[in-house]
Amino acid sequence: MKETPLDIVICIGDNHLKIAEKTIACLIKHFEFHRILIISSSSLINVLREKLLTQDNIIFIDEDTLIPEISLSTLEQYFIRHNAQRKRAGWYYQQFLKMQAAYYCQTPHYLIWDADTVPLRTIHFFEEEKVLIHHSKEYHPPYFDTLYRLLGIKKQISPSFITEHMVINTAVMQSLIHTIQEKNREQSWCFTVLDHIEKQHLSHSGFSEYETYGSYVVQQQAKDFILRSDSYSLKTLRHGSRLFSAHPTTIDLNILKALDYDYVTFEVWDQQRPKKIFKNKILSWGFYLSSLLKLKALSAAILKQFQKRIR
Repeated sequence: MKETPLDIVICIGDNHLKIAEKTIACLIKHFEFHRILIISSSSLINVLREKLLTQDNIIFIDEDTLIPEISLSTLEQYFIRHNAQRKRAGWYYQQFLKMQAAYYCQTPHYLIWDADTVPLRTIHFFEEEKVLIHHSKEYHPPYFDTLYRLLGIKKQISPSFITEHMVINTAVMQSLIHTIQEKNREQSWCFTVLDHIEKQHLSHSGFSEYETYGSYVVQQQAKDFILRSDSYSLKTLRHGSRLFSAHPTTIDLNILKALDYDYVTFEVWDQQRPKKIFKNKILSWGFYLSSLLKLKALSAAILKQFQKRIR
């Protein structure tokens, strides 16, 4: 069954500019989409317009125009008033922006995609009109504490909803935001979320849009999605930066695709060992040249050696 193209939402900050260029290029190459909504600061949007291929279905949105009465500055002021780390405001802000995008998307579902995650092939997101949801083994209790304090919902599944992407039911996300807003009509729903995070967790990781939305969907429309497993599973790699730094080349990505990864994440904060990265890049070049020269035995040997380095 041919899938209906989705709106894709991607938030881009200063530290993700370079990898985001690669991510967006690969999204355009591998995915059929209705529009790509790029949410960023006004200053960064000007840079992105120059760097990215501009086309009608790529939309740039100034992040400070997305949520009424909310900007990065207003969130920073909240953190200052609550004696929390001001620099952490941006981490929460990008989550709120991806949620609020539900009011700007034109498709019944939209795809949230992390700026530092590069897709290497086409990925299908539906099976018989049910959403396929990827999951992980991550477990962070403060997310569930906030979820319960905020919505009275307990953790719904044993795996975690936290991954590098998620297909969102647009109407359900709007319903979730409305439910939060109704708890305090005197302020933005974003502040209400922050109010329900325990003080000791506010300066760290006290809320997850993925865990919150995923748990809300299970409660509201459990029959409308399928957790990926077996034939629906994805092969992913989170620590791409440990292999090639946070700035992989097309040749680096080529060897990862040959290892059947669906997507790889390159986090800017991840530990990087220069000597190891240099050796890995030599291997990726070796694989590229051996493939170009159709030296199949050498290509297979390099792949096998590289796979051991990943483990």
